[in-house]
Amino acid sequence: MRRTEGSNYELIAGLKYFTNGPPGTTVEQNWLNAMQEEVCGVIEEAGIVVETAAAETRDQLKAAIAALIATGVDAKIPSGTVFPYTSDVVPTGYLECDGANVNRTTYADLFSVIAENYGEGDGATTFSLPDYRGKFIRGYDNGAGNDPDAATRTAQSAGGKTGDDVGSVQMDAFQRVTGSVIAGSDAVNLGVFRSASGGLVESSTVTSNFTSGARSAERTMSLALGNSVTPNAAKQSEYESRAINANAMYIIKT
Repeated sequence: MRRTEGSNYELIAGLKYFTNGPPGTTVEQNWLNAMQEEVCGVIEEAGIVVETAAAETRDQLKAAIAALIATGVDAKIPSGTVFPYTSDVVPTGYLECDGANVNRTTYADLFSVIAENYGEGDGATTFSLPDYRGKFIRGYDNGAGNDPDAATRTAQSAGGKTGDDVGSVQMDAFQRVTGSVIAGSDAVNLGVFRSASGGLVESSTVTSNFTSGARSAERTMSLALGNSVTPNAAKQSEYESRAINANAMYIIKT
């Protein structure tokens, strides 16, 4: 694009502007052709076919600018970036993080980033995507010591990363409880410690000693987590330990 260079201009602050009336209203041919080609070039760069007079809508330049801005922003998002998405329809340029095996050539940019971190696929032509369905994402420990079980993390899929590395996974768990409980002869007082139907069960072999004897003759018992706990909905107990949460679909930039 350039400013007019013919005789139909007025010099203002060192710049050439069209003037009112002749010859300012007569646009020079070269300038007008340059304007036309520049505008059409922007439209075509966005992949839009320039309209004919019969189908003119006069909104193509606006649409082209919007499309080019969107493309430019998307191009700055590196492959492998993960977002929580508020729809179950995957947008163009992304894949759902569902653990699927996808083609290494079709998604070469993505494969160059995550490689076989989440699984080797068929080991030749495909690789595995992250599977974040129903899971929380945890920052990998990277030697910080915040994940005490980092070394025992397992692979998401065959050939994927294990241990303290990006791509490894952990199953749900409850932090180990240690200590003792003191109770008298009345078994009702044991509460959740009473049997495997409660939250905790005894790990020692002194059951008879624990549930017998006078209240004054209190005994102690070591504890371990029960493995057959029945959830109690009235007390917000379920089959997992979790925070308040809301669903979204994780997607990954290809």
